[in-house]
Amino acid sequence: MAFTIRQGHPFPRDVVPGGTASFTIDVDSDVPISGQQEWIAVRFPEGTTFPDPDGEVRYIANNETINEALSSRWDPVNRLLRFRSTLHLNDGSPRQNGFYSINIQALVDAEPGIHRENDAMEIGGVKAALSIDIVDPNQGPNSAVVRRPADRTYWAWGAARWEAAGAGAWSLPGAVIPLTIGGASANGAIFAATFSAEALSTAPDNNSVMWLDVLFGGLAPQPVGGNQRFTSAAKDREWSSHTVQRVIKFLPQSNLQDVTAKVHVSHGGIDGSKCGLQNWVLKIERYNL
Repeated sequence: MAFTIRQGHPFPRDVVPGGTASFTIDVDSDVPISGQQEWIAVRFPEGTTFPDPDGEVRYIANNETINEALSSRWDPVNRLLRFRSTLHLNDGSPRQNGFYSINIQALVDAEPGIHRENDAMEIGGVKAALSIDIVDPNQGPNSAVVRRPADRTYWAWGAARWEAAGAGAWSLPGAVIPLTIGGASANGAIFAATFSAEALSTAPDNNSVMWLDVLFGGLAPQPVGGNQRFTSAAKDREWSSHTVQRVIKFLPQSNLQDVTAKVHVSHGGIDGSKCGLQNWVLKIERYNL
């Protein structure tokens, strides 16, 4: 018998400093379980607490027709919550395959950003991470705060000159970084991409444009506008250095998804125009959710 435990949606759970919210936990097993009791432990991320004595742990199942409070024990020194649950997993009963809803409070002085606690949730020796997004109420919707270094940083680079003639779209050879999300870890991620290169765009009438983006599994990151120029034609036709930055967020999921990063280039211009890149660097920073 093997358990799995993971944070449910919404993910990460957002809460303002001093505010309260509820996050959810999903538990599963590779075999049916009917009536077995297990302890579940949750270590709250730094900057958060269980709103004791009024906080609740609830088990919800069968389209919320089952919604009951569970007794819990809170250790404020170690930010550790423990509760015991009678499991019904894939056993065909009305109580099967529910989820746990747990209250959480952000401290008044907590720093905004994603607060992640690795190995925070545990059942039967199986552990998983817990992420809480403490949101500055003055922070705009198109923004994010990450309070820790990247979980992993990837690099790719090339010095060779690449050129293409006329109008069209291409992938820059070698500017590829294999990435995945989901699968056994059921994780998501925020990816921050930085691409720098010496670029050239020319045309007989000095009227051509090179567009460039870093796609993740074919998906466009942010910001996305209608005129994402990397460089434009100029009469002196000299190579010049340019940089673009993009961000994309993938929510946690159980399905394995290929989100390989590729540099995509397109060029518009009349016959005789061309574009090129050389001495390029692609950097991807990964922040797991």
